[in-house]
Amino acid sequence: MADPLALKRPSPAEFLLFLPIPVLVGILSISFPYFVDDAFISFRITENILHSGAPYFTQGHPVYTSTSLFYPYWNTIWFLIAGKQWIDWIPLFNGLLLAAAAIVCLKKVFDTNPETKLFPRIAAVLFILPWVTEFRTITYGNSGLETSLYMLLLAIFILPSDKIQSKKIQVLSWFLVFIRPEGWLAGMAQVSEFLSRTKRKEVWFWLITGLISLLLWAGAGYFLFGTAIPQSILAKSNHSIDRWVEIQKGFAYLLFADHPLSLMITVSGFYFFPDIRPYFRLPIIWMVLYLCFFSFLAAWWPWYLPPLFVPFWYLTTLSAMTLVKCIPDFPAFRNFLKPWLQATILIAVVGYGTKVSIENYHLIRGSSEAFLVRQAASQKIAGYIKTHTDPDKTLLLEPMGLIGYYSDKTKILDYPGLGSPQVYTYLKRLRKKIPHRLTDPVTNDSVLQKFHPDYLLIWREERKAFSSSVFFQIHYRLMESFPYFKAEPRMDSVFLFQAVRN
Repeated sequence: MADPLALKRPSPAEFLLFLPIPVLVGILSISFPYFVDDAFISFRITENILHSGAPYFTQGHPVYTSTSLFYPYWNTIWFLIAGKQWIDWIPLFNGLLLAAAAIVCLKKVFDTNPETKLFPRIAAVLFILPWVTEFRTITYGNSGLETSLYMLLLAIFILPSDKIQSKKIQVLSWFLVFIRPEGWLAGMAQVSEFLSRTKRKEVWFWLITGLISLLLWAGAGYFLFGTAIPQSILAKSNHSIDRWVEIQKGFAYLLFADHPLSLMITVSGFYFFPDIRPYFRLPIIWMVLYLCFFSFLAAWWPWYLPPLFVPFWYLTTLSAMTLVKCIPDFPAFRNFLKPWLQATILIAVVGYGTKVSIENYHLIRGSSEAFLVRQAASQKIAGYIKTHTDPDKTLLLEPMGLIGYYSDKTKILDYPGLGSPQVYTYLKRLRKKIPHRLTDPVTNDSVLQKFHPDYLLIWREERKAFSSSVFFQIHYRLMESFPYFKAEPRMDSVFLFQAVRN
């Protein structure tokens, strides 16, 4: 395969083709900001890096809270560019990274067929554009986590471009482990791709480089936090997970994540055009490794899905462009029928894209509005906590991202222990796995008696579980309740309790 960075300079026509992608993604990203709660864990770590130089969620407590070793440092760039309002600009910055990932995919496809005329390229771009701007790409791809950066680097390292073979740059794919631990799968995919066709000496070079990258990543973790494994991974390993459901999700995602038309076009391209089959090998190897990792060893949180779009975009665009390019070669489609066929294709692609884009627009807007409600509510709750609680006392809650970020220096005990190793260690010793939220009465009572937090912030569904605990009823009183979610009428859904000391 090819040097993944060997992209030819785009022609003026290609530049015009690519232009709608950053424009549309940028407009959607900044008009409808959306962050998942975990993103604010990284944001708080970034601000602590800026203030003290230490990548800790709570200053003075060296806990490996962020799954990504590099991402909190990466975000310091946006602070240098945008100043104190850097978080408000994150949707645009990450949106442009998403657009760059899509452009790299398209550029690599065009480089595989440099002789392809303009119309097949236009059809391919228009066909893939609704997917690039779809609901899950804009929300979970641009969720405030490292996903958009990860997607761009995957586009660079796991997608072939032309038939010139060079591995000196591709070896850097091992170092995606600094973006996410499973980023190491990119290097494994490269090894499996080259194993049967590479000299033994070069294979050893690849494997040794991979081992060095892993040791550097583990060493950095030990140096900064005293452990090589992120605390988030350890804490989530305590969760009760239906493994069979996760495996089913993985196989469902393998079928192009609810994009059946794209799957059909990709399979047709692979079947009818043997010349493009070599370009399928590396992306598919990575896809299988990625799907197996999360299906069998982890869990499919929503923001783990968008990285799969990178090879999906590439394979769909490659097949669509090849298919449209080759249709006029059939005798029946030459001369008189060719312009009519092209017009039909263009109308069909634009019509399909318009329908999908309208549906996605409403989903993106609804998700953004719901997030903004949660963000405003979190600021209000955090402000109350800072005003009415003792900062030297502990607060137990789940999740800890938004409220933890806005409550600043509050001492947090989080469930299941992303930032609190003592909570993780205790939960690990329990006889059974724990639910994702504090909804198990036995676990709740056990945690309260073990840690007896000074304050307790719980959700409506969790309050029902706590109410069955005699310890909770005796030792905690309600301080305040807050509305949190977008609902009509607004109902109180978050409750702050204070420990009663006898």
